[in-house]
Amino acid sequence: MSVANTSQLLLKNLSLLKATKPLFINLPADAFIDEYKREYPHAQLSFFNSHYGEYLAHQAKQHPCQFSHYYQANEIHDLIIIAFPKSKAELGYTLAMLNEVTDQNTIIYFVGEKNSGVKSVEKLAKNYLHGCQKDDAARHCLLFSGCYKAQAKPFDVDEWFVQYPLDIKGKTIQIYALPGVFSQERLDVGTKLLLEYLPDYTGKKVLDFGCGAGVIGAYIASSYPSSTLALADVSALALASAKQTFAANQLKGKFIATDSMSNITDLFDAVISNPPFHQGLKTHYQATERFLSEIAKHIKVKGSLTIVANSFLKYQPIIASKFISVEQAVKANGFTVYHAIR
Repeated sequence: MSVANTSQLLLKNLSLLKATKPLFINLPADAFIDEYKREYPHAQLSFFNSHYGEYLAHQAKQHPCQFSHYYQANEIHDLIIIAFPKSKAELGYTLAMLNEVTDQNTIIYFVGEKNSGVKSVEKLAKNYLHGCQKDDAARHCLLFSGCYKAQAKPFDVDEWFVQYPLDIKGKTIQIYALPGVFSQERLDVGTKLLLEYLPDYTGKKVLDFGCGAGVIGAYIASSYPSSTLALADVSALALASAKQTFAANQLKGKFIATDSMSNITDLFDAVISNPPFHQGLKTHYQATERFLSEIAKHIKVKGSLTIVANSFLKYQPIIASKFISVEQAVKANGFTVYHAIR
């Protein structure tokens, strides 16, 4: 099994990580966990992961792992290791949710690649930690630690949603998004272009794949009330945001946690997506290419696929290999909207 660079740094510092009830947040289910259990066999490990794929990996190893948009437990953890999130805003949210499961003796470690922003953890976490310091550096990664500072105010997830109005084509929809969710504060250029060139979804069963905060799905559900919406994402924070967006606009939808196509089982009249092509800080096409290759089996004959992507991405040949026809509906502002028929 390959071992992440961050896990190699944790392994190097295993002697620092002795604990009775450690909590591992968004760490991969790799050799670090196996070695930790061997080194500290009496430790009562807990896991939290907001990425459904990583959650499944922990489940496969029978790790007691929560998949949710925030961590809940009735015990105090004496050690918490956090994989530095891809969004700096998500760090404050993660620390805030730990208020009820920490005390003055809880030590928190942060591990991340040097270019992830982890170097700014002392500044970002100043309201939640004291004694924050850098402990080690190796494999292009950094390890920091600090002691949790009890918060006077209990954690309330509702206070962390960013809300903004989406105004497009004469329609206003209220969008709600948690930290780290795509389009958290404003409509992105690609999604705006996609919404301006939608097919007719009247009476259609539609899948919004990689739904984020539910922007696309909410607009379709509002514009085509006879449509039936399913929204899928790998992120628990995204799914919670989409649910909040739908609830705020009195819309109905089905919400699916999925790692690529793992939980997509239905047939749809149409699939729409602004597929992500970043994994952490790196441009990563594999997940999107897998989606484009596999989604056809979940679309009815004569059904449609509509996606938007950066124009430099060579997705049209992949789509054409699985669909009867594919066309560029529009190309503007560095993005292309593709429309394909099954």
